[in-house]
Amino acid sequence: MARTTGSDGEKTEAAVREAAVGLIARLGYEAMSMRQLATEVGVQAAALYRYFPTKEDLLFTLMREHMEGLLKAWDDARPAAADPAARPMSRTTLPSISSGAAPPMSPTWNCAASRMSG
Repeated sequence: MARTTGSDGEKTEAAVREAAVGLIARLGYEAMSMRQLATEVGVQAAALYRYFPTKEDLLFTLMREHMEGLLKAWDDARPAAADPAARPMSRTTLPSISSGAAPPMSPTWNCAASRMSG
């Protein structure tokens, strides 16, 4: 079946992703079939494979987009002061650097370091 006049591949792909998220949320990934997804979007089942060669590719794309969205939201919400390079050095850091002494290690690191050397 040929594409209908005026159909848009990008809009269809977005509709596939959106419908997949809804079906996976309702049914679970394993229970959702590509046929159900095609019916939900209103396309032939074979048309889905133009956008996603396998069901796993679809899941990977959805997960990647979700993680990218989370990372962007984190970056947008994080204050500039949270960037260690943007923070001024503290008074406790400066003496360690100027004296050449190593900064104190955390108890966890000390325990791990002693096991490696002993």
